Amino acid sequence: MDSANGTTPSWLVGLLIFFSLAAAASFGALLYRHAEYASLNEEMVLLDDRSKDLEPVVTVAEREPAILDQEITDRRALLKSLEGTAAVDMSDVDRLLNTNREILAANAESQNRELATFNQAIKDAADRRAELGSEEERQYTNERDNDDRRRELRDNVEKMSQTIEQKKKDARDANDELDARIAELVARVQQLTQQQDVAKRDFNSAGQILASAAADGFVVINRGHHQNLRNGTKFAVFNKRGGRIVIKGEVQVINVEDDISTARVLAENDKNDPLIVGDYLHNPIYDPEKVLHFAVRGDFLRYSKEELAQFIKDSGDVVDPEVTVRTDYLVAGTSSGAALDQAKKLGVSILSEDQLIDFVSVQSHIVTIADLQAVKNAAAQGRTFALIGKFTVADKGLVEKWIAKYGGKTTGSVHAGVDVVVAGDDDADDIAQARKLGIPVVDQSQFSHLDAASVEK
Repeated sequence: MDSANGTTPSWLVGLLIFFSLAAAASFGALLYRHAEYASLNEEMVLLDDRSKDLEPVVTVAEREPAILDQEITDRRALLKSLEGTAAVDMSDVDRLLNTNREILAANAESQNRELATFNQAIKDAADRRAELGSEEERQYTNERDNDDRRRELRDNVEKMSQTIEQKKKDARDANDELDARIAELVARVQQLTQQQDVAKRDFNSAGQILASAAADGFVVINRGHHQNLRNGTKFAVFNKRGGRIVIKGEVQVINVEDDISTARVLAENDKNDPLIVGDYLHNPIYDPEKVLHFAVRGDFLRYSKEELAQFIKDSGDVVDPEVTVRTDYLVAGTSSGAALDQAKKLGVSILSEDQLIDFVSVQSHIVTIADLQAVKNAAAQGRTFALIGKFTVADKGLVEKWIAKYGGKTTGSVHAGVDVVVAGDDDADDIAQARKLGIPVVDQSQFSHLDAASVEK
């Protein structure tokens, strides 16, 4: 204090402030040191605990250098091995490089050759394109011509289709008529109740001779188209004398008209008992009012089943697929036991092969040649004709001359190499052989109009 003025001196105030501040600083430092000591002491406790925890880790870590040393040794050995492998690989790489260089050189040479070939091909292609253009032009012309031909063929096919449809319609109409006829005939089947043999049967008249020229080999009979007579049908000629049947001969129909027909004399048993007007005709399977039904079963010696069936159809009759109540005759061969039993049960008459041949039309039929003009065309092509059998309707010599006139050749037997067969009488075996060989057969009647004048023209 300032004693003179009654106040505290300023220096004393400053000194007091200084000491106050120093005391405060010392106390703060003491507090800081105390806090730092407490913190360090606490950290030391923590470190002691951590040291205890790390002691096992230290033990493990002390063993790690030995393990790591072994791994380093192994790594160095592996590195040395890899250095040796790398040297080998480098050697292989060098070898492969050399090989690739050689391959590249060969490829370059091959590419050069291919390039030269390609260039040549390009050059040739230009020439081929020119040729192709010409060929395309020709092809276009051909296509245009083919289109015209196709149009013409389509027109022909259309016309043919119309013709076929008309024929189908006609065939359906004919079938309807036949079905109606069959229905009428079924009622008469019951009349056939017992087996009959043709050779033992009573001779019933199937017609008579109206005019006779037996010396010339012909007769006229009173049966024709209106009586269901078919060309080629055979008849036994008989008469009755003193209550017994006298068989005088055999004839075969060669020309059928409406109510009369001309027949060729096949046999005359007694020259002193010639065929005369009024003699009777007999054919057990001919009925002027009935179409007969046949069944063909078994195996045969002279002809096949198909050929026998064709003979029956040619005679205007019907071939049944099985023996039924409407069947009139069974033509039985060997191995036909079941059919024979059925025929006996139904009362169907039984014929042998020879008996059938005696009374049906065994005619020649043109297979692929439709008419005389076709025969003439075949002769003009140099075809070979076989003339077989006995020529009674046509002159065999004139037929040979006529065929030679148009360029054909003739022979007297049926064999491979023959193109057409001209058949006379008694030629059944030769006709069968021709059919087996697939040779078309022409009947001698096709040439009946020939005379010396027409052949010499």
